[in-house]
Amino acid sequence: MTWSTIFWFTWRFISPIIGRAPCIGIAAVLLSSWDFRYFFRDDLFYTEGLAFGFLLLGLGFTAWAYLFESAQKFLYVVGGVLIGASIMIRYVSDIGLFLLLVVASLLVIFEYKNNHSNLIKEMGSNRSIISIRNHLKIFVHLKTFGVWTSCIVAFAFTIPWRLASYFIFNGPFLTLSSASGLVGPGLWIPNSKLGFWKFYGMNWGCVIDSVKCRALNHHGMTTDSSSSLLLKGIISAFQHPIAYLDTRWHFLALRWILRDSNSGFLYLLENVASIIPIMLLIVGLILFKRNRLSGRAGWIWLPLLLAEVAQLFIVHYESRYFIPVRLFALGFFVFILLGEKTRLKNVRT
Repeated sequence: MTWSTIFWFTWRFISPIIGRAPCIGIAAVLLSSWDFRYFFRDDLFYTEGLAFGFLLLGLGFTAWAYLFESAQKFLYVVGGVLIGASIMIRYVSDIGLFLLLVVASLLVIFEYKNNHSNLIKEMGSNRSIISIRNHLKIFVHLKTFGVWTSCIVAFAFTIPWRLASYFIFNGPFLTLSSASGLVGPGLWIPNSKLGFWKFYGMNWGCVIDSVKCRALNHHGMTTDSSSSLLLKGIISAFQHPIAYLDTRWHFLALRWILRDSNSGFLYLLENVASIIPIMLLIVGLILFKRNRLSGRAGWIWLPLLLAEVAQLFIVHYESRYFIPVRLFALGFFVFILLGEKTRLKNVRT
């Protein structure tokens, strides 16, 4: 139902603007991708299909309402609820939400300051409570205020579990999962003790810096916190950039999509389907740079995309971890194209 809603919304509202052919092409890419095989066949009862469906739908509603001022404002709230629900289901986009909230807050402040002098002239010298109310009304009518509202709603949706995780289950403060605490120690597990995770490149710290790996394991790593071990891994990556890039590229090529089929044609088809979103992302970035006004909805997608990529510089490479990168790339391209087509249509009229 979630993904049917995404396809319906795209076909009903977006395709009349950007064209039927691009939407049919993107649908064909998704339907022939390993991502959809993972969602609907191989791992139907895992969380990715539902979580990323909610996330795309929430970001899509928010970006649509931001791009078209005539859109219903309740879409911001609906978008925020869907984003929050997605992150509750699959917490890996939590950093992206925080980054989007920061970006939205900065844009609200920037937009307000740009209009501040005109607003002061309109209100005169009144400094009473009425003036404060006027300021609040001004904030509500800022173009970026709706996106900020979506972020606040999404974060508020996750607060009960953040508090329960900390006060009841003794998890890290305000986080949705304690799994991130395993990343730092995982970087420095020797190959002999790695087991299942050796196929995913979890211990790239040991691979690129064997001296530090032996020293840490000689002392048992018991005195080092997870964040300290993570910092040591990042430092080693800068100290051994060639080795870092070599080992990470090896596992990226190995795990970009999962090859578990005997059909060479199916694997080729899924590979092509996995590369097209990256190609469209590059096209979208070119359009975004060329015309920031028509591509303004793109920045709603960029924080989550950048956060996912940043995490992949550190965490091990399971194929499912690359799915949101491809989905965010498609979402970014669609809304950049939507803004560009809308701008050209307005110019002609």
